[in-house]
Amino acid sequence: MTCARMFYKHMNKYKPTIGLEFHIKLNCKNKLFSNELNEYGSEPNQNLNPVDIGLPGSLPCLNLNPIESAIKLGLALNCKISSICQFDRKHYFYPDLPKGYQISQYYHPICRNGTLFFRSNQGIQGIEIEKIQIEEDAGKNVHTENNHVTYCDYNRAGTPLLELITKPTIYSSYDASRIFEEIKNLTSFLNICNGNLDKGDIRVDANISLSNTNSLGTKVEIKNLNSIKYLTQALNYEISLQMSQLLSGKEILQETKLWNSISKETKTLRKKEINLDYKFFPDPDIPSILCTQYIKIIKETIPELPIRKYLRYLYSLHLSTSESYILSSNLPISNYFEVLLSICNSPKMIANWIINEMKLETSSIPPMQIALLMLHIKNKVISRTNARFILNLLKIDTNLNIDQYIKQNNLSLSHNNLELKIIIQNICTEHHIEIEKYKNGKVQVFNFLLGSLIKKTKGNYEPAFLKVALSKYLNK
Repeated sequence: MTCARMFYKHMNKYKPTIGLEFHIKLNCKNKLFSNELNEYGSEPNQNLNPVDIGLPGSLPCLNLNPIESAIKLGLALNCKISSICQFDRKHYFYPDLPKGYQISQYYHPICRNGTLFFRSNQGIQGIEIEKIQIEEDAGKNVHTENNHVTYCDYNRAGTPLLELITKPTIYSSYDASRIFEEIKNLTSFLNICNGNLDKGDIRVDANISLSNTNSLGTKVEIKNLNSIKYLTQALNYEISLQMSQLLSGKEILQETKLWNSISKETKTLRKKEINLDYKFFPDPDIPSILCTQYIKIIKETIPELPIRKYLRYLYSLHLSTSESYILSSNLPISNYFEVLLSICNSPKMIANWIINEMKLETSSIPPMQIALLMLHIKNKVISRTNARFILNLLKIDTNLNIDQYIKQNNLSLSHNNLELKIIIQNICTEHHIEIEKYKNGKVQVFNFLLGSLIKKTKGNYEPAFLKVALSKYLNK
């Protein structure tokens, strides 16, 4: 029996428990303890400073921007913010760690005990946040083909990160993936992270254990998952694997693994260390920082968060669940929607146009142009058909004078009932065979006649209005 089949057969016997550790790369200009650029994509080992690689005699100088970002995220998650910010050294040996230790927070994390609300298939759920701490990133090992040679690129060394750790109270890969997405959206709305997963802006370590009792099982950690898809796949695989091992009487070993996205399986990296192995102690070169002076100022800068936006769209604007989710999950799209809404108070119509007509491509067309289109539709100046035509023109010429174009090309919505009656009569005369079929009970002919009418009127009448007029004429 395969792992997957065994999982579904025994899914009620063993309960998976998941905890997540997010590493969020901050979009600060400089590194955490030096003035070197915090920049992605440079040539290897170009963005280096003696502090970043721990050269003798170099001393760290703390940048305050990462502290502000940490407090902002902590306030958004209703965390308790520490009154002081202190740093500790975490010692371990690995080629991508040039100093031989990482500067992090262990004894006094800057934020504790918060709650992240996220959207699951059971509605709004909450997950407890254990802590948020500031730390520096390590470098990057670059493996050559066949892994015969490994190079070290230290550009990333010293990059400011926030490590956000949830409590182990997640019980499905689906909820884990939704939490990942919510973290991505939240940090983007707060403007503390760019959220480019393909560039490693957010990486997550997933801790997973299975148990058939109320106590937790042996924990396995899967490191460095940089996409929602990989997180879901890795958790599903590891849950199935551990279940098959438990059912066959094997012992689960506490270890650290990596996800192989090609073979779609987890591979052992090393046996799991414990905190004592890291020999934490306070960093003697970095003084403590008093945080209380920043908290009130930063609190005033926090915008409306994605989850609150979602609920407002859903209950106040009466958008659908899908529309609310899409429009509240992306900051540029949400801002675009809000601008249109401030000019034309028709949330359902605007949501439909952004999602279905514009396909969420809001970066090129100025919102004032789309707002004018929305007003013209709402005020029955032009039909939706002609508005779609103008939308396609705006994709080519964003500065198009909409009113002038409507006037020059006679695209205004017509209310001339006499003119419409003549057009309907001409169509019925032209398609007299179809009219006879309609009279004999073939009602599906109506759609053909309606299509001909819409084409003939060239978008100068609303389709719904044409449908009523045609129906009245045919049923005399």
